[in-house]
Amino acid sequence: MAETAPPVSFRAAGGQMAGMIVDGMNAVTAPLGWKLTFEGMPWARSQEMVRQGQADAHVTLATPDRQHYMRFARAPLFVRNSSVMHFSPRNPRAAEIRRI
Repeated sequence: MAETAPPVSFRAAGGQMAGMIVDGMNAVTAPLGWKLTFEGMPWARSQEMVRQGQADAHVTLATPDRQHYMRFARAPLFVRNSSVMHFSPRNPRAAEIRRI
């Protein structure tokens, strides 16, 4: 997962990965007794590691190309219909918020 995409994914003060992906994946897998390890890296490298069998999973959207080397559920676990974020253009983190 990306190391610099808060609040979705980021490296926390202690060095571990944190964010909505970590929280969501842990919530889904905890009832199964799974303990996941999250690593931060560039998006393309993560996909390539899965393609080469060097990583077990990559949180992403299903596309025809990705379906050649990833297995996707028949139905999404959840669907986010829309999000709206309002902020002041003078916000010191405006550029960061726009990237998200």
